Order: sequence, then C-alpha cells, then structure tokens
Amino acid sequence: MQISKTTALKIVITIIAVVLGVVIANLEPPEPLNEKSMLGLGIFVCFVVLSMVEVLPDYICWMLMCTAWAATQCVPFAKAFGAFSTPAWWLVVGAMVLAAAVAKCGLLKRIALTMMTKFPVTYRWQTFSLLLTGTVVSPLIPSGTVKATLMSPFALSISDSLGLPRRSNGATGLFIAMFLSIGLAMPALISATFINYVILGALGDQYSVSYLMWLVASLPWLILTLLVGYILIQILYRVETAAITATNEALLAEKNNLGPMSRDEKITTVVLVLCLILWVTERMHGISAASVTLVATAVLCVTNVVDRVTFRSRITWDAIIFLGCAVSMTTAFPAMNIDKWIGLMAGPVLVPLLTENIFLFIVMLSLVVYVIRIFMVSQTAFMALFAVFLIPAATVANIHPWVLCFMSFTACNVFLLKYQNVMYMPAVFAAQTAAGEDFVEHKKVAKFAFAYMVTNILILCACVPYWRFMGWL
Repeated sequence: MQISKTTALKIVITIIAVVLGVVIANLEPPEPLNEKSMLGLGIFVCFVVLSMVEVLPDYICWMLMCTAWAATQCVPFAKAFGAFSTPAWWLVVGAMVLAAAVAKCGLLKRIALTMMTKFPVTYRWQTFSLLLTGTVVSPLIPSGTVKATLMSPFALSISDSLGLPRRSNGATGLFIAMFLSIGLAMPALISATFINYVILGALGDQYSVSYLMWLVASLPWLILTLLVGYILIQILYRVETAAITATNEALLAEKNNLGPMSRDEKITTVVLVLCLILWVTERMHGISAASVTLVATAVLCVTNVVDRVTFRSRITWDAIIFLGCAVSMTTAFPAMNIDKWIGLMAGPVLVPLLTENIFLFIVMLSLVVYVIRIFMVSQTAFMALFAVFLIPAATVANIHPWVLCFMSFTACNVFLLKYQNVMYMPAVFAAQTAAGEDFVEHKKVAKFAFAYMVTNILILCACVPYWRFMGWL
C-alpha cells in the first residue's frame, strides 16, 4: 500500500509534535511552574503544532488538548473545559441561531438588495453601496463563509449591471469593496465573526467589553479602514466612466422577486432589532448579552422560525466546540500558572515597547503576525494563541488587553496568499460559480491585499491617541 506525500508529511509532523511535547514535559520547571505545568505545556505545544499544519481539524485538536489536560490531571476537568460554562460561549450559541434564522428566511438578501438599489448605478456609488451594505449586514451573521457565499453574487450582479468585463479592474474593485466590508472590517463589530468571541472569552470578567464599548473603541479604525479602502479601490482599480453601460434592472428584478416580507422575516427582524437595542444598552439595564441572545434563541425556536432540522443542520457546531476549547485556555493556564510564567517571560521584552514606543510595537507586532500567518492557516487558532500570550503582557504594562488583541486581529486578517483568509476563497468560488467563469484574478486582488497590510499599520498608529484618550493605552 502506497502512502501519499500528504499523509507521509502528516505522519512526520505528528511524530515531531509528540516528541516536542514529551521533551517540554520533561524539562526542569522554571518558577512559578511545576511538573504538572510542564506536562500541560508539553500537551499544549504538541497540539498547537498539529493544529498549525492541520494534521487534524482544529476542533478535534483543541478538544483532544483539553481532554489530555483533564486526563493527565494537569487541571480539573471543569478548568480544562471551563469556557463551556461562560457567557461568551453561550453568546456564540445564541448568535449562531440568530444567524441561522437570518440566512434561512432570506432577510439578509432583502436588506442587501434594498440598500444597493438605493444608490445610482455608477462604479463609484456602487463600490460605496457594497461597503455600506456589507458593514450593515456583517454583524447579523458571524460565519464568514456564509456571508462570503451570500454577498459575492451581489458584486457580480452589480458588475454585470455596469457592463464591466470579467476579471477587469472594475469587477475586481467591486469584489474587493464587498470583501472589505464583510471580511476585513469584521474586527470592529463584535457579532461579525467567531474570532471576536474568542477575544471576548479570553478577556474574561476582569476586562469584559460590552457590545457598545467594543464598537466605540474600534470606531476610528473602522471609519479609517473603510475610507482608505474606498480610496485605494478608486486608485488601484480605476474605471473609465465612458466604458460603463449602466442598468439596474437585474438587481431591481431580483428585489421584486422577493415579494412582501414573510412571517419568518418579520419575526426575525423584530427579534434582531430588540437584541441590538438590548446589547447596546447592556450597561443601563444589566442584562447580559448572553441572556438576551438565549431568550432570542428561544423565541425563534418556539415560533418555528428555527425548527429542529435547522437547529441541527445550519449551526456550525464544530466551530462552537472549537471556540469553547480554545477559550478554555484562559481557565486552564491560570490553574497551571502558565499565564504568570508568560507574563514574567514576555514582560521585560514587551512592556518597554508598550510603555515607551507603542508605534514601534505596532510595526513589530504587525510584521510578526504577517510572517506567522504564512505558516499558520487558521485565523481563529492564531488569535486564541496570541490572546493567551498578549493578555498577561498587557496586564503587566497596565494596558487594556483588548487593544493588543484588536491590533493582532486586524493584522491577522490578511489575504496576500489565497489560503490565508478563511473568507477569501469561499467569496471567490461563490462569484465564480454564479458567473460560470473566473470573476476576479488573485494577482489583481493581491495589490489591494498588500496595500491593506501597509495602511493597517498606519491606521493602528493613528488610533493610538484615541485609545489613550479612552484610558486603554
């Protein structure tokens, strides 16, 4: 029986990961670690290596890691899987049910079409409409793949309405406008992606951030990112106005075909609006976002907007399990004193930069993230790991950990290489399927991807005075 190269590589990496874990587990424990801490650290490193190269699916790797911690008595079972009893994890469960309702009833498509048909049919206005529409609908569905699949065909429809050829500058610009709003801007909106819930869970009760405070803290970055992105699209993917043959009939016809709002759409709309109001005003009424979301889940299930089949099939339970296991590091690491050790090790290196030259730190952090993301594919796993390492350092430097996690996420959200962003390829394939041929070429998209990497560093630096004003830096 012949073993494929991929299988052989996975076997070799698995052996390396196990050996590395065993070596670390048998090292002399430095203060404040002990033998159990070293065993837990060895298990952690082993499964991180397996996860980085995708020997096993992320959720399997991290579930086995937590199980190994409990089985070897490094930490009690309740600590190894501690995140599953936290508000952040249950908030994700409820958010996924809301997303399933929005996708099933067609509300997302109605909102998108309504907004896009309100603008003049010109290249500049329609790139703006895609930016605005994506920003509005992005918080409704945390699954990037679902959003990319739903929104990409709209960029294609607008491109056809403007008479732009496939793979042209104009088509690429419209695609990027769509991707920028639903993909690159998602760090600013807490419910726009699972990764924000990973950060929220890692912050814990001590540094908990409400829905409104998250938006307030990220607002300058969001505005600058969308504004700079719009300008870059107009410069990098310029379209001659004379070449456009404008008609909005396709989008209008698609909107008219939806007909009046259905019962499920009306119920989902009311539930979403009430959720948004209660999330934003959480500090006023004291009801946690998780409680609000779970009540909304119950309403959608009782009214049969989300039936049993939908509950089973449309909710990405693998992502939810992964999230719980990843965030459980925040309960397992303190139990093994690993967080204190990270703080002692990283403090002397990071604290001087954070306190004396935050701008140099932003540049260095971004460059490190860009390099690591070449090899580490999973954005969620990357952020789970970085949050664990950055939060202790931020605490020592008397900086709100959210700022460092947010900086890391915006840098992590690159797509210079096709495989780096979990939303990019689904968006490309969705447009390609709808078009029956390639809609965009990656070599053209890569120009914007590189520009984003440069401008994001500048935008983060521009946000420093604002975060200092908030008292978070």
